[in-house]
Amino acid sequence: MSKGSVSSKLNVAVVGGGFISQVAHLRNLNEIEHVNLIGLAELRPKQAKLVAEKFSIPNIYKSHLELIDQCKPDLVYVITRRHHTGPIALDLLNAGLNIFTEKPMAQTYEKSKLLVETAISKKKFYSVGFMRRYDCGVRKAKKTFEDIKKDNSLGKILSGRIYLSAGGDYCNISGDVQSGEPKPMDPVWPIAPDFLNKDLHKDYEDFVNVSGHDINLMRYFFGMPEKIEGCFYKSGTGAACIFDYGDFPVTYTWSDTLQLTRWEEGLEINFEKGSIKIELTPGFLMNVPSKVKLTTWRSRNDIETKEIHSDWTWSFKNEDYEVTKSVLKKENSITSGSDSLKDMILIEDIWRKINAKN
Repeated sequence: MSKGSVSSKLNVAVVGGGFISQVAHLRNLNEIEHVNLIGLAELRPKQAKLVAEKFSIPNIYKSHLELIDQCKPDLVYVITRRHHTGPIALDLLNAGLNIFTEKPMAQTYEKSKLLVETAISKKKFYSVGFMRRYDCGVRKAKKTFEDIKKDNSLGKILSGRIYLSAGGDYCNISGDVQSGEPKPMDPVWPIAPDFLNKDLHKDYEDFVNVSGHDINLMRYFFGMPEKIEGCFYKSGTGAACIFDYGDFPVTYTWSDTLQLTRWEEGLEINFEKGSIKIELTPGFLMNVPSKVKLTTWRSRNDIETKEIHSDWTWSFKNEDYEVTKSVLKKENSITSGSDSLKDMILIEDIWRKINAKN
């Protein structure tokens, strides 16, 4: 999208009134001065009423199709269960509406590509919820990384490492209302690509949901790898991948855990003369940016580590502010659908290698 004049207010409608919608987006949209929340589409009538009252949303729609027929928003947020996000997004794009959706955009590359192509053909804004790119700590680490590459102050890159030991990241966050009505559950689009053995479909679905952030973050720092050197996956245990970046490798490891108060996720970049380490905070830990440490070693006896501090901000709120501002300014999002499509290329390539071993 090309740059243009900035309007004063953005009319935003939301599809989905569940937990994530309420605690991660509606509360933020309700506080952003340049946003008018004008409508909520929710299949559960009681849930819709409770959420609309809580966030002072004037219009309720029985479905996203009714919203399309009766509402003319500048931007629609799609915050639904991940099985339903893609087909709803496609309907909205075909109706000529700008959209933001939570990740994943869809479960397969084929469907994700369809969404991107539709957004391009309709000339519509399409952003996907990778809030890590809006984390102030991550952004400072990225700038530090780019500066070091430019001035070569720490020598060449030796390796990168991304890790996730996923436990519970909701951090006792509160503020949602619940009607007790059953949640829509049935998938509409496939949860896995056709090439994948059926016994791996659920594992693939979990990987896309959990590891999608880390694949996206890897590309944010390093770009696309030249190739995927190898992958290991064992159901109920975890995954390990090696990416070839030509002059250096990047590894990604993921394991699950039932420790609900534990969430260990991060990125390390090792140079000849130092390192950058990012300790990512749980996504729902409000107003605590990721921690960043820069280590420089000049000799065995001259090693310095310093923390790169950020203000008390929340990546989800930064994301909502910047996404809505981008629509007002007629600019692209830093987490556009076109960019996010590259994640699905990598994820499916990872699972082709896993599938070949099973």
